[in-house]
Amino acid sequence: MLRWEQIKDAENIEGIKYPVDFDLENTDFNGMDISYSDFRLVKKLKWEHIKGAECSWGGLGLVGIKYPADFDIESIDFSEDRNITYSDFSLVKGLRWKHLKNVRYEEHATYIRQDLSGIKYPADFDIENVDFRHINKGFVVIEDSDFSLVKGLKWEHIKDCDLTGIKYPPDFDIENADLKYKGIKNSDFSLVKGLKWEQIKYVRDKSGIKYPSYFDIENANFNFEVDIRNSDFSLVKGLRWEQIKDNNVLDSYGNKMRDLSGIKYPSDFDIENAGFSDKINITYSDFRLVKKLRCKHLEGNIDYYPEHNHHNEENLRGIKYPEDFDIENVNLYELNISGGDFRLVKGLRWKHLVDFYDLSGIKYPEDFDIENSNFCGDTSINDSDFRLVKGLRWKHIKDAKYIRGIKYPPEFDINNADFSGKDISYSDFSLIGTSRK
Repeated sequence: MLRWEQIKDAENIEGIKYPVDFDLENTDFNGMDISYSDFRLVKKLKWEHIKGAECSWGGLGLVGIKYPADFDIESIDFSEDRNITYSDFSLVKGLRWKHLKNVRYEEHATYIRQDLSGIKYPADFDIENVDFRHINKGFVVIEDSDFSLVKGLKWEHIKDCDLTGIKYPPDFDIENADLKYKGIKNSDFSLVKGLKWEQIKYVRDKSGIKYPSYFDIENANFNFEVDIRNSDFSLVKGLRWEQIKDNNVLDSYGNKMRDLSGIKYPSDFDIENAGFSDKINITYSDFRLVKKLRCKHLEGNIDYYPEHNHHNEENLRGIKYPEDFDIENVNLYELNISGGDFRLVKGLRWKHLVDFYDLSGIKYPEDFDIENSNFCGDTSINDSDFRLVKGLRWKHIKDAKYIRGIKYPPEFDINNADFSGKDISYSDFSLIGTSRK
């Protein structure tokens, strides 16, 4: 059991994912920053427990809170100057427009701006009563909103808004949408039937778009000055190297660079024809569905960004590897592999990682030999994901200086842990004490 006594004196408790048996009744969040906390597993979270929480930058704030199904939504009062952006109400029954329409707003000389960005709405949200257009004679920000569970969202509801990062539901009337001059980067159309290349071909910033399986990829051309970084083609059949190989964007200095970072590739992508070794930025690429990815396909790419001050470093930061990746034939020395996702890879060993000082964000596979590891000193293991690893103990990480954001496995010996003076913000303790399936 994670107890309030164990975390109340921690340097930072933002973003913690709380386990089901957290002793909520003994907590005191008044005046504390609990932004991005995840209470979805916690029973009987009440408005009284969290209403006094504050943002570290000042003022009342419940930014990014994930609420449990039994949260008493009727008791909330969002009308004060309280920031609730990026809240996740997807499990909450009974969220209504009346609860949100008076959320804090910023009044400027010429307009009023109300911020509902990043809200994740539940299935029973009354979308038919919403007016995102002219509330309080101003406008509403709905960027990054997740309507994927909402029934009845129409183009008419959102046509006057910035549509950056919107996640659309299956029944959205895409055929009525006029996206030509809209900001639609980071939009998720994966559930939508009928998105066509013709609707988005004139949008220059296509970064982060998640395409549906029905998308007519055969008509698409992403080459030249089109930003497709972080695009998700995983559902699309038929994406070819020829459609993306000449893609380029401008860096912060106005220089053209070839940047395919963050792209998620489909299972039938022709990896043998791909020329990633020709000085292309492929950091954070997701190859988990791709068959027969080998180290030879990745060698030679570099970090292009001048502000990183290492222009020629071979950079595999954030790469997601497929199950059949040949880890034993890889020489990782002097590469940047922070953020690498090896969860599907068989045979990752401590010997592959021992020479690295930055192991932050690594996602470890089930068969990783944790008993041979030694995380100590200035080696960063911030944001590491050990959830699949059997046998992680406090002794393995207690001497590590940087342990922020770690995801812990079920068997972790939480009762031996002492987090005093450590930054444990964004830690995930939710699996501790549970059984593996």
